Amino acid sequence: MSDRPEPFKGDILVVDDTPDNLRLLASMLSEQGYKVRKAINGQLALMAAQSAPPDLILLDINMPDMDGYEVCERLKRDVQTLDIPVIFISALDDVLDKVKAFSVGGVDYVTKPFQLQEVLARMDNQLVVRRLQKHLQDQNLQLKQLLRDRIRAQESLRQAEEKYRAIFDNAIEGIFQTSAEGEYLNANQALANIYGYGSADELIDDFNSNDVKPYVSMSLRKEFENTLQEFGFVSGFESQIYRRDGSTAWIRESINAVRDQQDEVIFYVGTVEDISDRRSAEIAESARQNMDQLQTIAQAIPLPVLISRTADGEILYANPIASSTFGIASWDLIGRSIQSLYNDLQDAYNIAEVLERDGYVRNYKLICKPEGRNLFKVLLSIQPFIFDHKPALLSIFFHISDR
Repeated sequence: MSDRPEPFKGDILVVDDTPDNLRLLASMLSEQGYKVRKAINGQLALMAAQSAPPDLILLDINMPDMDGYEVCERLKRDVQTLDIPVIFISALDDVLDKVKAFSVGGVDYVTKPFQLQEVLARMDNQLVVRRLQKHLQDQNLQLKQLLRDRIRAQESLRQAEEKYRAIFDNAIEGIFQTSAEGEYLNANQALANIYGYGSADELIDDFNSNDVKPYVSMSLRKEFENTLQEFGFVSGFESQIYRRDGSTAWIRESINAVRDQQDEVIFYVGTVEDISDRRSAEIAESARQNMDQLQTIAQAIPLPVLISRTADGEILYANPIASSTFGIASWDLIGRSIQSLYNDLQDAYNIAEVLERDGYVRNYKLICKPEGRNLFKVLLSIQPFIFDHKPALLSIFFHISDR
């Protein structure tokens, strides 16, 4: 034997009620590189195994108070110790003794007197089996944990997807996802409603298959796309779109690029809000303010001012001076044709030609026929104008009868 201990091979609990046998076996095993703990009776063996389970137990059968069979049975009933391999060492060589040893949970049986190499071989065999079993158990535990983690992750993902889908489907704002090339990948019902489609699938199919460009101003859309390419996002961009039925709507659009680790665009996500009501209110308020300003200016001008519809010449507005000049109350002027105030209808054709050619009229000599009064001469100037969101003409009459 070498005086130099072998490397550690395992934690062994030796149980024998004979001190000399205990010391001898412990010494031999220690020299072979095993860590050895000793117990001189069954009770101490159980306590030692429960407090720090060994890798293997060498157990004598013939012991007072509690024999090896009972010790092994108790070990196998305890979840802390049931997996510890037990090798019985006994002078009993009867087949029935060996059968009983295996029936109570022993894994091997060595008959005294024994050869050390035989004991070591049997121990090493059981330790290898035990290590493989532990390795397999650890792997099974890891697999079970991975499975539990995966199930939890899948459940969390499912719940997150359900929550996202609920938000996505029930959002008031339109939500969409497009590829890096601009192909629509996903859209919610709110977006379909904004663009006038019955379903999100119809919108996606139409936009992708028919290359629909629902933008009223393509130059404004180009500005949107350039901003997105330069900065990777656009926030609160307002523009006008065509709905599916050809009507128009105002939208407020925001979009962000989603990139990979190489900073390449994977896809875009965005939102669209229908702001038509707000824009209509703003336009109406702006028109009201413009009308107030117009009336203030027109009433302050000491000349007749009429606003007529471009299409048919129907008078839409008359200032007080126009009423007194033509001898017709303002409310009676409104609704009449402005050409009815001309003495010669040929002037109406001449004025129309000038408007078509130049876009405006400056100091056109005209004879007017006021109601119940003498004819008078004027210089007529006409300027295109927007009145109540519609094309109109602003006419100013400069009286020259006395010149």
